[in-house]
Amino acid sequence: MKLTRSIIIIFTTLAFCAAFAQEATKGLRVAILPIQHMSGEKWEELRNNQVAKGEAHLNEEFGKRGFTLIEPSAIASALDELKIDLTDEEQHRRAVLTDIAKKLDADFIYFGVITQTSQSMTNNLFSQKRRGKTTVKMWLLDVKNGEIILSAKSVEGESSAGTLHGLLGKGSDRQIQATANAIGEGLKDFFAKYPVKGASDVYGNR
Repeated sequence: MKLTRSIIIIFTTLAFCAAFAQEATKGLRVAILPIQHMSGEKWEELRNNQVAKGEAHLNEEFGKRGFTLIEPSAIASALDELKIDLTDEEQHRRAVLTDIAKKLDADFIYFGVITQTSQSMTNNLFSQKRRGKTTVKMWLLDVKNGEIILSAKSVEGESSAGTLHGLLGKGSDRQIQATANAIGEGLKDFFAKYPVKGASDVYGNR
């Protein structure tokens, strides 16, 4: 009986924390800038898939915590109006990101750059193990409170999977997943402040 009460208390506490976190993010707007791929990787399909995976991961993680995601079209318009080219490394500065956030009336702004990606394989008698690595440099600014959460922080993500005689799985898939893993690792402390309750991935404009 005591164990049952303890379990109930734990789940009630977790639910309360999640609900509180959802309330804390209500109305907070986040601008997720297009991820830039600057690793030198020549395979266009892989580059595009890594970018897509990273952006989907960000949308999901911010969205299900109750943040309002600013429309990509609004972000594109703001970049155009401010004449900001994110493929130019000279533009990868906090001051520039702050200007973009203010233009969009965003409370938070995230920007990520894929700087390295690779794959490797180890063999034994009956199987192979493929490993993908991706490094993402990232910025996250709390513009509303003037706080720098991440500033050009490089985080490496890994993903590995075993294959039978090398017939299953692809190294490129591991690199794609490693992109999301790097982003998740970089943002884990920030997201820990906002436990998940339910799901929300709705774009909105103020």
